Amino acid sequence: MRDIKILLLDPRHNTRGLHSNFVPINIGYIGEFLKNEIKNINLELEITTEPEEIFRLLRNWRPDIVGVSNYVWNSSLSNLICDYAKKKNSNTLCILGGPEFPAGTGARDIKNTIYDQTYDKSFKYLINRPSVDFFTYSDGEVAFLDLVKNFIDNNNSVKSMKLADEPMKGCASISKDKKKLLIGKYIPRIGMDGSIKAHGRDVIPSPYTTGLLDKFLNGKFVPSFETARGCPYACTFCSSRRSGLGLRSVENILEELDQIAANMNSKGEKGLIQFVDDTLTFNRKRSIELFEKMKARKYNAHFLCLTRANTIATTNGREDDLVFARLMKEVGFVQISFGIESGNPGINEEMQKGVTLDHYRRAYEILDAVGVEERRGSFIIGHPHETEKTIQDSINFAKELKIHRTSVNIMTPYPGTMVYDQARLGKGLYFEKGATDFSNFRRWGNSVVSTDELSPQALQYWHRRFLAEAYSSSTSVKHSIKEFVSGNRSHFFHRPVLKAVRDRFDLVKQKQWTTPPRFSRPDHSNYNPDEWGKAHITKTDCINAFKSLYDMKNRKVRDKSQNLSAADLEATQISA
Repeated sequence: MRDIKILLLDPRHNTRGLHSNFVPINIGYIGEFLKNEIKNINLELEITTEPEEIFRLLRNWRPDIVGVSNYVWNSSLSNLICDYAKKKNSNTLCILGGPEFPAGTGARDIKNTIYDQTYDKSFKYLINRPSVDFFTYSDGEVAFLDLVKNFIDNNNSVKSMKLADEPMKGCASISKDKKKLLIGKYIPRIGMDGSIKAHGRDVIPSPYTTGLLDKFLNGKFVPSFETARGCPYACTFCSSRRSGLGLRSVENILEELDQIAANMNSKGEKGLIQFVDDTLTFNRKRSIELFEKMKARKYNAHFLCLTRANTIATTNGREDDLVFARLMKEVGFVQISFGIESGNPGINEEMQKGVTLDHYRRAYEILDAVGVEERRGSFIIGHPHETEKTIQDSINFAKELKIHRTSVNIMTPYPGTMVYDQARLGKGLYFEKGATDFSNFRRWGNSVVSTDELSPQALQYWHRRFLAEAYSSSTSVKHSIKEFVSGNRSHFFHRPVLKAVRDRFDLVKQKQWTTPPRFSRPDHSNYNPDEWGKAHITKTDCINAFKSLYDMKNRKVRDKSQNLSAADLEATQISA
């Protein structure tokens, strides 16, 4: 029997910045899990930033199974990939996976059930994607493995797989009569199931230690790395809300870090390693054990992480917190980021983070005291009941904290979050037309929502204004100059700062700096929760979304179509 050809894709077509250059551990862990369980497979992993790369792979390699990492910002591209794969081979098994499937009641509450069309969000999501055979709504390893085994057991036939019309565990699909939604029973996170709890996350083999990800350790990508999967907290806007924790043992973590560092050091680099845990330091005892052993190994690397301010500024006392922060500094952490989200006390409380504004003040003071090089914080505008005043509160708070690098995003309610339900029902937040597939969401300034007082246009203005104020501040400019002089001439210096200075100049010239434009209050009188977000994405919209890159220098869209072959251009004829 020939090997099953499996192509795993992580499309990053319309993102820019450091996050677009992470090594794809999401598909890496799935791929290694498959290799460990099934011997007769031929596996290919790809990060794809240009559509011609995708189409060329699908056309020339002709995979039996295509798996795509699906997020709100690449959902249109993911759909088109499956369309093109089916066009080339109707028997290709197409699987999407990711945390943002609109499962309605919440993934952990889903039972093995067949739903009718009244379960509309999930049904509409899949019925509009006829080329998608299954969506793995929980962690992908076990669900994807079961799908591959089922495919093999049915003589590599997608049609035979779907004839049974029975829900697959951890997956959602449409029945063969196209009238019902099938959702399989939730698969417990590895490390939380009693049968394997003793082993925790260690039962998932590492794609770093086996060499599966070696081709990405070439200096062009930042190794991404997780010590735990999931989150115990309850932030209203987050799709990881109380998702439970699957923990890895410290020794298992170190084994993987050793391999990553060895690959990097062999090239004479002192590169970056990004911890992608939702909250790296949620357990101080565990963190101290890990960091002490990392310190002893003396890795020739710098580390980045995201965590919560109240895990740095705790109730243990300032001296204890200083000792912990100093340990992180000695290990090599040069950037410890916080998700601040809002500088308004009222909105901060409504988010249910359990982190006060004073926590951020104290946490940054502690990191300053031990010499962590970069203050980084992220904000969201467009919370339920957001106003111009509350946004200005956030801008002022960012200035007060003297943040060097400020990330600002417009609220996009992910399926499975509390704000998703608030927006759907019109409770202080409202979906705009076209939001069903988040087709207009590009992560960098477009809005799919409005609030009681702020239209999408107003939110887009204040997003631009927030970034212009944050990055053109004396704190940010001085920090960037310091980095540049010291030899760090990365995009951290020129892109955000130069754009902010330019935007600030433009807003002054347009007389919109001292006197912001007045936007009309949005009219929500006819808002119908049953009809929100009807998709209006066109084929042209979809093609342009992923076939173009934004040129920061001249603000023009750089058309890549002239580089496409006739066969690649064929893909543009597929209806999105």
